[in-house]
Amino acid sequence: MKPNFLYRFATFLARPAAYIYFKKRNTPPDWVRNLKGPAIMASNHPNSFFDTVVQGAMMKEPGHTVVRGDVFKKGLLRKIFNGLHMIPAYRGNDGGREHVLKNDELFELCRKTLKNNGIIYFYPEGLCVHEYKLRPLKKGLARVAMQAFLDPELKDKLRIIPTGLNYTSFAGPGKSLEMVYDKPIAIADVGEPSMDAACLNRFNTLLEGRMKPLTWDKEKVMKLHHDTPMLLRLLLLAPALLGWLCNAPFYYPLNRIAAKLNQGSVFYDSMLFGFLILLYPLYYLLFAAVLCCFLPCITAFAATLTLPVLGWCAVRVFKK
Repeated sequence: MKPNFLYRFATFLARPAAYIYFKKRNTPPDWVRNLKGPAIMASNHPNSFFDTVVQGAMMKEPGHTVVRGDVFKKGLLRKIFNGLHMIPAYRGNDGGREHVLKNDELFELCRKTLKNNGIIYFYPEGLCVHEYKLRPLKKGLARVAMQAFLDPELKDKLRIIPTGLNYTSFAGPGKSLEMVYDKPIAIADVGEPSMDAACLNRFNTLLEGRMKPLTWDKEKVMKLHHDTPMLLRLLLLAPALLGWLCNAPFYYPLNRIAAKLNQGSVFYDSMLFGFLILLYPLYYLLFAAVLCCFLPCITAFAATLTLPVLGWCAVRVFKK
């Protein structure tokens, strides 16, 4: 599927930014990075929108994401979410029976996306919680999968990829991430597809069995924590100090705003990353303009090119 401008722009910014934000992050295997639809990435959901950002930034093909319907407000925010290929899903406690009925639209949008050879990021736990375990799966993905397996055009093509996202932290840059995968689930693994409760439960049992080994407990995840070796930290200390001084006026106000807006919620990490990647180009130009007041403009812009590199150094030296 062809992505729109907003999705392309966000992905363009997120890919290099992730190298700065994470101290260590694995690269998915080629069969995942080159995946073509129709496919569903079925993942645990520990870090809200950031889960889709880190997956989408590593994939060659664009994807759509199923998200909580209560964040799909009217107006500009809804247009932005639509531009980022997001599909709303509603629960009963999001607004009553009428919201559950809206999920007919979810199933239809998912079916259309898959028929257009799209990739969907789906979080079958149904809710994001900062924790290191797989919670019981809801039936939303099971219903989408069964409808697809019952469709003559999709039944032999659809693949569902069990995925595990394992973060060492949910609080800002300097973390590590391990993305792990199991072999795709196809119709042959499911048996005779059906929309009855027994079949949906059987599918969830199969998927949960595949996803649990991919969702690591905290003790195992913390072994991923990457401390920059002392010798490298000493070598990077001077550029890291310069990187901290140059980027601090940009980073710390946004960090405070994101923290204040997300007290008691799970959106801090994704909001902070979003602020950073969307506003950094403006800060970049402002920084260059200020330098132009003291240096020849060519020299100023050349010096500004080092800003992201200096930021990378600062994360590796100062972030634990």
